[in-house]
Amino acid sequence: RSKCYQSWTTPVLKGTRVHLAPQTKEHVEALFELVQREPSIFRYFPSRLPTCVGDLQALYDRMHGANNSNGYSYAVLDAHTGKVIGCYSLIDLQPHNESAEIGMKDHFILSIAL
Repeated sequence: RSKCYQSWTTPVLKGTRVHLAPQTKEHVEALFELVQREPSIFRYFPSRLPTCVGDLQALYDRMHGANNSNGYSYAVLDAHTGKVIGCYSLIDLQPHNESAEIGMKDHFILSIAL
């Protein structure tokens, strides 16, 4: 990370309906199940619909690799059940401008349950 991000920590953000927790590889299996139940949420991704957890893991690894250090990825959790219902990222963080872009390299996954 560049100097301006070195002291930035990824918080857990808690709302009344959802919690946003730092996304980890452990969320991938739940996200894969979500995409299988609701394939339309993957419609605008530039890659094909994953057919196994490994496909989604590979996509996760590419999107969260060393070249993507300017951002934070969150798992979207149902506040009442703790169930993973989506994911998204804040990218192109600019603390000096108090701005960031929402997306996962311009993409995000959210359940229709929202």
